[in-house]
Amino acid sequence: MSGIPRCILCDSSKTETLATRDRRGKALRNVICCQCGLVRVDPLPDTATLQTFYASEYRLQYKRAWHPRPRHVFRDTHGALHRARRLLEFYRPGMSLLDIGCGAGFFLYLLKKLSIDAAGLEPNIGYAEFAREELQLDNIFNGTLMEFSPGRSFDLITINHVFEHLDQPLAALQKMAALLNSQGDILMEIPNIESTYRAPDRIFHIGHLYWFNPINIQVLVQKAGLTIADMQVQGGNGHINLVIRKDPDRVTVSGHSAVAGRLAMLAGNYQRVLTIRRRHTRLRHYTSPAPYRRLLRKCVQYAREWYSVSRSAAPRSIADGVSAEFLPALLAAIHK
Repeated sequence: MSGIPRCILCDSSKTETLATRDRRGKALRNVICCQCGLVRVDPLPDTATLQTFYASEYRLQYKRAWHPRPRHVFRDTHGALHRARRLLEFYRPGMSLLDIGCGAGFFLYLLKKLSIDAAGLEPNIGYAEFAREELQLDNIFNGTLMEFSPGRSFDLITINHVFEHLDQPLAALQKMAALLNSQGDILMEIPNIESTYRAPDRIFHIGHLYWFNPINIQVLVQKAGLTIADMQVQGGNGHINLVIRKDPDRVTVSGHSAVAGRLAMLAGNYQRVLTIRRRHTRLRHYTSPAPYRRLLRKCVQYAREWYSVSRSAAPRSIADGVSAEFLPALLAAIHK
């Protein structure tokens, strides 16, 4: 039994196969813990293999490009604007920010325009190179979270669709806590294993090592000694948005009481996740209006991207053009 992987949440070794293929039809086994409902890739790749994969292969597989293409620049700048609006709720003058998994740096590029002290962490060599050379961002660390030693702390950490890629989620949360100031927060967005946004055979991905739902992510955060100040499940895609707080005044329950409390929260979660996933069949999915509405939105989005980038392929020009309309309002909001 000692060689059987144990669940990072509940320590159980009993799992059930949930899927054997990824969204592209390639072999990829995902299992669900039969006690707490946590879903993960099985077997998990070792840390050295992951470092090589994310440093040089992931973007080529996912985006089919070493540097972001013009349409990705347009799309990611829009995403950065959306994230910046969310950030305004937490902004305070002089704050420092770390963006984990900053990609090609478009969010940081926007924050620079807003005069916010921000640093980025990106494991991919090509995207980190693009951020430095094309966007002139000099505060980018090319490496992994566990390697990162900046010699400073931050008021806010943002981690957007990155956490699910990490092979040590509990250690990652503890590392982020160590990088925060005493009153710091983590803004996190992750996919939700309960989401039925995608077709059932288009869910699992080689880079997504863990899948959470709103119940077991709470347990993981508590296990790391942190507090969830706010959690929302987005309409449409079902993504989970979290505000995780580092609170030194929080009274932490320890020992057997803490373990018992976490197990009580997880009771029935395995059956909950399994039921949702089994009910989400191809027939149910494609006889609902959701995939066709999504297809229409995608067609409009791609047409808009094509038209916008056809006028200029220069990355900074595209990013500046997208942000120009919204930048004055963002600047006014942070200086009011």
